[in-house]
Amino acid sequence: ADEEADEADEEAKKLGLGEEDEALKSLIHSNQQSRAKQMNSFFADLEAKYAEPEKKTKSKGKSKKK
Repeated sequence: ADEEADEADEEAKKLGLGEEDEALKSLIHSNQQSRAKQMNSFFADLEAKYAEPEKKTKSKGKSKKK
């Protein structure tokens, strides 16, 4: 049983899972970044769908007064 525990610890170190707190922090951080990207994408899609395109106005020459 002790050998299996030691082997599991070695494998965890190889995978970068040595410190549980650090692994948890990095996982939370990556999830937050992923959510931020999704939210930015969501708002960009809404803007593209519902925002009115800017109208280009042509300059009219001088108007004639009567």
